[in-house]
Parts: sequence; structure tokens; C-alpha cells
Amino acid sequence: MLHQIRYRLRALFRPASLDRELEQEMQHHAETHGGKFPLRDATAEACRDARGVGALETLGRDLRWSWRSLLHTPAFTIPALLTLALGAGAAVAIFSVAYAILIQPLAYPNPNSLVLLRERIALVDSDPIPVSAPDIPLLRQYGPAFDRVGAYTGDEVDLKATGAAIRLQAGLITADLFPLLGENPARGRGFTADDEKPGHNVVLLSDALWRGQFAADPAVVGRIVQIAGADYTIAGVMPRGFEFPPRGLARSGRPAALWMPLQLTAAQLADVGDNFDYTVLARLRPGARLAQAQAQMASAGVIVQHMWETRLGKVPGLRLEVLADSLRTVVLAGSGTSILRLLIGAAGLLLLLSCANTANLFLVRATTRRREWALRAALGAGKRRVVRQALTEAFVLALGAAALGAVFASACLRLLASAAPPTLPQVQAMRLNPASLLFAFALALAVGPLCGVLAARAAASGDLNQSLRQGAPTLAGNRAGKANWQRALVIAQVALAFVLVCGAGLLVQSLRAALDGGAGVITQGRLTATIALPDRNYNTGRKIAAFYIRFAADLARVPGVHQVGAATDLPTLTNWDHVFSVEGQPQPPGAKLPGSAHALVLGDYFGALGVPLLQGRFFTPLDQQGRAHVLLVSASLATRFWPGQSAVGHHLKWGPPDSSDPWLTIVGVVGDVKSSALDQAPGMATYEPYGQICAVEKPSGICRTLHLAVHADAGAPAQALRQAVAAQDPTVPVTQVRSLDAVLTASVAPRRFNTMLIAFFGIAALLLSAIGLYGVLAFVVAGARREIAVRLALGARPGGILAHHLNRGLRWAAAGLALGVAAAWMLSGIIASLLYNVTARDLETWAAAAGLLLTIALAASFVPALRASRTAPNTVLRGDS
Repeated sequence: MLHQIRYRLRALFRPASLDRELEQEMQHHAETHGGKFPLRDATAEACRDARGVGALETLGRDLRWSWRSLLHTPAFTIPALLTLALGAGAAVAIFSVAYAILIQPLAYPNPNSLVLLRERIALVDSDPIPVSAPDIPLLRQYGPAFDRVGAYTGDEVDLKATGAAIRLQAGLITADLFPLLGENPARGRGFTADDEKPGHNVVLLSDALWRGQFAADPAVVGRIVQIAGADYTIAGVMPRGFEFPPRGLARSGRPAALWMPLQLTAAQLADVGDNFDYTVLARLRPGARLAQAQAQMASAGVIVQHMWETRLGKVPGLRLEVLADSLRTVVLAGSGTSILRLLIGAAGLLLLLSCANTANLFLVRATTRRREWALRAALGAGKRRVVRQALTEAFVLALGAAALGAVFASACLRLLASAAPPTLPQVQAMRLNPASLLFAFALALAVGPLCGVLAARAAASGDLNQSLRQGAPTLAGNRAGKANWQRALVIAQVALAFVLVCGAGLLVQSLRAALDGGAGVITQGRLTATIALPDRNYNTGRKIAAFYIRFAADLARVPGVHQVGAATDLPTLTNWDHVFSVEGQPQPPGAKLPGSAHALVLGDYFGALGVPLLQGRFFTPLDQQGRAHVLLVSASLATRFWPGQSAVGHHLKWGPPDSSDPWLTIVGVVGDVKSSALDQAPGMATYEPYGQICAVEKPSGICRTLHLAVHADAGAPAQALRQAVAAQDPTVPVTQVRSLDAVLTASVAPRRFNTMLIAFFGIAALLLSAIGLYGVLAFVVAGARREIAVRLALGARPGGILAHHLNRGLRWAAAGLALGVAAAWMLSGIIASLLYNVTARDLETWAAAAGLLLTIALAASFVPALRASRTAPNTVLRGDS
């Protein structure tokens, strides 16, 4: 047995040595019999067949011949290779993205046991929300299914290490959070329980921050840096590639650049039923199941609600739930899986287009190879052998296209990762991996026969001997059947292209509608910036207000500056919501309380943004602590609760009607401003004077971060803004200086990303359909040269020949458009959820897509038609005689 295996391997990889031994043996046999050896060649061939590797040798010869054939026909190979590589590359890239997001586990050890804990209060919001600080100890206590429980919240801080301070995303975490995730610092140490006590100012750096701001200094541990004006000691550096919170979970969409201990004060732990700012993670104990943890958290929810009622009193209709969900499930829920499915479909359509084009190129090439196949048949090759060779050649081309497509996909993935919106999870996993390469090889196995089957059919059809006798360059009697195949492929290409172009057009229209719809503000000449006042120097509300008043006065004196204002949030960046009750309008029992986006404003904020006053008045400097509590509301809120009348003078309060909060008097109504993104409808909004909330002895952290809004002439300097701040306090950093238009545009980054991807597929589909139509018409014209020459010799006009072939191309395109319209109509529901202010069956967009495809079809048809009209009858007929 072993001898047979060794013999077959030698026959496969060293056939020349066996051939020499066979020749020597046969020579010896002939000499023994007097120099005679009947049927010597037949005997030698039988001996070679007995080696048992004939099929592999034949396959090897076919592969080598296919490789040489493709190399000697670059006019066919290059277009076919690039066309198929485009489709394969797009498919591999989208597969890699889908694999990273939908299949690849989160980048933490044993990620399937990670659980996210959230609360849900149906009276306030039907969606889950983060956890209130006083509830965290109870969740730890009543979760025996968990091995560890940790919490974090996000913040933005100013880090000053060398040079000017920079604004960074920070994570405030409990000491057990990173051990819970199974991650330890690559340098230094992690946090301990003592670090959660006030006064322990330590910080952990991300690897990217360590390399970027500290030049990968190996002695960085123990170094002192300033964060928000206070001294912090660098305790360690996290490993390269570590991200937390994971994209898709963080509110800002960006992982933290550094982490500090979460130091909850006694006041925060006593603030029951408020400030739901903390995300809680847990890890299941070995052997514990998620269902077990969910049951335990349901019981914990009852205990937390009882604690609330003990301290706050019973609220009618209030029911608190604690939810336990797989962390991966929650992260992927907001990842835009609907657009991902759409991209997978678009990549599939583009791959089909590429296959159809390549099949057409094979059919065209089959015409020129008819005589070659006839010669091979005359030399003894059967039709099965010819078909096998055609399929092998298609497979070799598909394999090369898959390899080239993988290179193209790798470049695309790098571009996608750099352009991806910050909320897209698993961006770091979007790269070529073994699964992607296996997918590319599987594509080659599937696409090769698909592209070569028509050429193989052409090779096996018709009378090859007749072709040899005629020396015909065409398919003789089978030309009509082949033309039908090619016509069907062209129609299918145009239909698929219309679906992709129409989808891209709808997304482009949606993006334009979002950008043109505005946010309820004026963007021209508006500049924004952020200043965060350090707690050490600005620990009272009066100091903060005094800083702003002096700064605004200095900036207002700069030539070209018209209005200056500030707020705790900017349009499309609101992250503070309030639920409220309206005086005299009680909610039905159990009904959800209304909510609004909320902000504290300073100075001429509304004037700086161009927000109109519709009723009443703006805030004045007299609206301070000790005065009557006043409020501005948006037009949508006023219309909902006081339709047809003025909202001025009415009252509302935060929380349920029996809460301890004071009633606020509405003194004005302003225009609606979008609070989340340009592609979202404006919701209800409320505004309070900064002085009434923050001018207290110990203001909350939100009072120390101000977002500036400045109305100035074009070219009014951002430098003047920095100088005005520096004149008051040079230690206060000014960050995120940008135009208001840039702020608003950033809010539709996910939509722009989706539109860019679908537009790429649409443009590629247009190019492929044009190439396909051109190739088929060029084949038809080449096959009908004699017919065209005869018609011209009998008096046909070149213009008529031109019009005839143009008309043929347009008829095929029209048939494809009709099929594409039907397909787009049936598929319109898939894209409807991704559109904004545009319907999935928008006739204007569909008409534009159809007109664009017809124009390209006309252009693609013109060159072959022109070539047909310029046929020289004498030359053609003389050459065929």
C-alpha cells in the first residue's frame, strides 16, 4: 500500500524520471527480441495510464494551457479579469464587514457571558435607559448569577500633558470593570477599590493616546498630567487594540481615550430616581445562564422600586423593570443592520452583473475560437474534452479575479474603516481574514463555471467540422441562439443596474433632504466652540457666570462679531432630556409622561443661532437665582398642549404632577430646533436660564462645560474667540472650534456613509451595464459584417444602418428598464426604512435613474453602430469570397 502511494506521488510530481525508466525497459525488451517491439507506442500509453494519475495530469495540462491562452489574449483577459474582480472585490469587502459585525464576537475574552443591565420605566420611556447611581449597589447584591458587576459613565475632559490642552472622550469606571471584561493594562496597574474614593486621582491611557500624545514613552507610568485642571497620576496603559465602551454602545459613538475611577459621592448615591447616567455591565458565573440572570434582575427591579417608593412616595402607574441582555445583542441592535443587509444585496447584484458581463465576453471570444475548437476535434478531441477545457479556462480566470478582488477588498476595507461613522461597531475587525479568503475562493468555485457555462455550451454546439471547412469566424447555424443568450444577459444587466442606481438615487435624495431641511437655525456666519472650566478654579456657579460675562463682553467688542451666546448643548447634540407634567392637563393613569430635549442657555444664544421668538420674550439678565422660575418652550411643545392659544403664562414641572420640583412659568415660545440629527424630526424642547440652575454654591458638572455660539461676519476669526478666553484665563482650553454647518452635517454621518457605499455600487453597475451592452452590440456587428456589407452594396444608406443598430441597443435597454422597474417596485419596502422625506417609489428619482441608464445605453450603442455604418462592402465581400 505504501509502495503504491509513493509510486503515484512520483508519477504525479516526477513523471519524467518514470518515462525514462519506461523507455529504458522497453528498449531492453526490444533488444531481447531481436530489436522488434510490436505496438510499442500503445504499450507505452497503457503503462502511463496504469499509473493512475491520468486525470490529474490532464487537469494539470488543462490548467497550464488555460494560463497560456489567457496570457496570449490580453484584449479578452484584462477586461474580463477586471470586471469579475470588481464584483468579487465588492462581495468580499461586504462579506468581511458583515462577518465583523454579525458573526465576529466582541473583542473581549469570553464575550458571550457579558451582560448589559438597564432599567425601563414605561411611564417615562418605553425604551431601556441607563441605571441611576443608587441602584448599582442593589444590582450587585441581588445578582447571584453574576461573577462580577461593574459600571461606567462617559464624559469629555481636557487633558494637558505637553503644550495646549486637548479635548478627549473619557470613561469613568468602577475598579472591577476591566477585570470583569478580562482585560489588564499592558503597562502599569489597573484601578483598585481605594481609587474609587475621592482624592485618588489616577488615570489609565489608551494605547492610541499613549502613542500619539506621549510618543510611546516607556516611562509614562507615574507621570503627572492635568485633567480638567487637576493633577492626575498615570497608573497604566491599556493594550493595543483595546476599546471601551465598544462602538455602538457609547453615547458619543467613540470609545474612550482614557479612563478615570468612578468616584460616586454620598449625594449621588442618595439621588434616588434621577440621573440615569450609568451603564452597568456584568459577567455570568461559569454555568449560569442568561435566563437565570434575567429572572434575578426582574426580582431586583421590584426591590429597587420599593426603595424608590420608600424615599419618594408612590407614583401612580410607575413600574420599574431591570433588564439583562447580552452585550453583543445590544451593541448590534444599533449598528444599522438594515443598511448592512441592503449592502449585502447590492454586492450580490453587482457580482451578478460582473458574471453576466464576463459570460458575454466569453461568448464573444467563443466566436473567434470556433476554428480552433474545430481543429482540436479533427485531431481527436471529443466535445466533452473541449467543454472541459472551456470550463477550466473560466475557472482559472475566476480564481485570478478572486485573488485580485481580495486585494481590492483589502483596500476598500481600509477606506471603509476610516470613513465609518463612530457608531458602527467592530470597525477594528473589518479586515481580510481567513473567512474572507475562504469566501473569495468559494466565489471562484461558483463563479468560474457560471461564467464559462455559456462558452462551454457554444463549444459543444453546432457542427465543428462544418466550421473547419468554412473557416467561419462565427457560430454558423447557432448564431441566433447565442444572440438570444446575450440579449437576455444584457436585459438582466440593465434591470439589475436600474435597481442599484435607483436605490443610490433615493439615498442621495434623502441625504439632500436632510441637509437642505435645516435644523431650525441659521448656519451662515455662525461659529461654535466648547470651553470646559476646571473644577479647581471654578467651583461655584457665580465664578462660572462671571467668567462667561467677561468673556462675552470682550468678544462682542471684536469687529465683525454681532451676537454671542452659550448653552449646555448645541443643535443636534442634545443629550439631556426631561420628562414633565403640564398644569391642568393630567396624563391618563399609566400613560407615558411627555419628554423634551433640555438645555441651559446664557447670553444671546437664540439670537446667535438665528432661532426666532414666536411668542412672549427671551430670557433677560434678571432671570437669576431667587427670581421666579421661568422657561422657554419650542413651538411643537406649545402646539401640542395649547393648540390655537398662547403658551405664555402656562406652567409645567419636571417629573410627575406630585413631584417636589417647582412649577415653571413659560415666558416665551421659540422655533423648533432639531436636537438629535438633521434626518430626524424636531422634537419638543425646553430651555432654562443658566443663572437659575447653575448660579449656586456647588453647581453640577454640566454647568462647567459651555458650548459657545457666535454670529460674526464671514472671516471673523476663530482666533479672536481663543484670545477672548485667554484674556480671562489662559489655562482654560478652547476646543472643537468649527462652523455650525459642520456641527449639523456631522449629525448625518451615518446616512452619508450609507449613501456613499450605495452610490459606489450604483456607479459600478452603470459602468458594467454599459460595458455589457457595448460588448454584445460589438459582437452582433462583428457577426453581421457580411450581411451589413451586402445591404450597403444593394443601396442601404449608412445612416439607416446606424439607426438600426442604435435602435436595437435602446430596445434591449428599454426591456431591461421595464424588468428593473418591476423588480424595484417589489423591493421598495426594503429601502423605505432608510429614507428621509423621500418615498421609496419617488417618481422623480426613478425617472432620473431611467433617463441616466438610457443615456448610457445610447452612448454604449453608438460606437458599434457607427462602426457598422462605416463598413466597406468591397473589402468585406472580397475577403469572404
